Amino acid sequence: MSQDPVLLLRICGKGFAKLAAGQIKAKYREAKPYWQKRLLQPDGQPRSFSAVHIRNGYRADAPLAVFAFGGISAQLQEHEGKPCYRIDLGPLIEIRHYGDNSESSGKSGEKGA
Repeated sequence: MSQDPVLLLRICGKGFAKLAAGQIKAKYREAKPYWQKRLLQPDGQPRSFSAVHIRNGYRADAPLAVFAFGGISAQLQEHEGKPCYRIDLGPLIEIRHYGDNSESSGKSGEKGA
């Protein structure tokens, strides 16, 4: 079991639908002190995470996508006209509380981490 923490991100419903459809391979967060502290170590190197959990909302049963962590770009990238940190998403592990099955409608035959 990895000692690295899980990175939790929140997104809107339209964004979650694109994510669930496999149309999004990376998420961006604006380069502000809050995200710098969460995503980078004090020496400026990217942190490591065991997985990326992306939620659509704040409720306990909000749709949740679990991805393997693909890394964080060491250099800022422009996204929608702003300097951002790029968080690469690895393979989709599972999706919970989305679609027809409220427990898991992720990849069939696979269980979550």
